[in-house]
Amino acid sequence: MISRTKVLGAGALLVLQAWTAAERARAQEFDNSVSVFGGVMSSSSKIRINGEAEVSRPGFSGGVRYLRQTSGYFGAGFEVLGLVPRERRSATLITNGFTTTNFQSIHALVVCRLGPSEGLLMPYLLAGAGAHSTSLKVVSTPFFGYGWSDSGTTETRTLVDSRKLGGAAKAQAGLDVSLGDSATLGGYAALHLASNATYAPTRAGTAVGLTGLKGGYTAVSYGMNASARF
Repeated sequence: MISRTKVLGAGALLVLQAWTAAERARAQEFDNSVSVFGGVMSSSSKIRINGEAEVSRPGFSGGVRYLRQTSGYFGAGFEVLGLVPRERRSATLITNGFTTTNFQSIHALVVCRLGPSEGLLMPYLLAGAGAHSTSLKVVSTPFFGYGWSDSGTTETRTLVDSRKLGGAAKAQAGLDVSLGDSATLGGYAALHLASNATYAPTRAGTAVGLTGLKGGYTAVSYGMNASARF
């Protein structure tokens, strides 16, 4: 005869196997996620012409990300994000003139996420590497009573209006909160890096002695993200 203990043991094993299979199926059900994120950003990067000044004022950032979970604690995918600071006006960058500067940048990155993908609270770290496409614009107007050195005129001139490509990287920490099986909402803080590039002057810039502006930038951003899992 089969003992009662063996029957109970076999039953418990079947229940455990069924639960394990259900958990695996549930995890596989939401292997993919698409996130939309946005917030504020700032950069303290500077440029130098006759004097030195910060390139921009704090602005906005945002983008979209796709991730595929390869385990309960690791995911990989890609994202596209934009950094859109506001322009900055300086009275020291160009001698005897007001200068407006700004940059805008798009990053395309391969990203990896480390952290739990299940539970009510899901803290994580995210890192990415890829490329940036950044535009830099420098516009200047002589002070009242002054003129351009090559003509003596006082019109506003665009000295640099250039877009360049380079390497980019990102490090981010965040916390997602589950809104159910298929959605999360969270917040994050991120550091963005863009490699050096040389931004070419316009003809007007060359006429006053510019040969190009070289530099990269760092920026930080803070914001919220919403994710759909499928």
